[in-house]
Amino acid sequence: MRYKSPSQHETRELRRLWLVKVYEGDKDDPKCKIREERIIAWNSTEAIRQVPGDIAELPESLGFVTWDKPAMMIHSTKEGATDVKADSTISNEEEDWDF
Repeated sequence: MRYKSPSQHETRELRRLWLVKVYEGDKDDPKCKIREERIIAWNSTEAIRQVPGDIAELPESLGFVTWDKPAMMIHSTKEGATDVKADSTISNEEEDWDF
């Protein structure tokens, strides 16, 4: 999906907010707990790469997000951005990464 805000001259490809279920321990253990993580990524493959640990299920898209900081949810490009913040549990901003 592409989006253009009123102040932009060009449209930009949109990222999505993904819900990824991740194993909290040994995935072969039947009692292993599963936690949910949310991350902003271009596609499900990038979301899987950025989440630490083994995934339990394929990522689920929760919706498109804006380029703003903080990112806001977009339900329809006709209506524009909503006032709902795209709350990710994992940062994908390089300045937040700890090397």
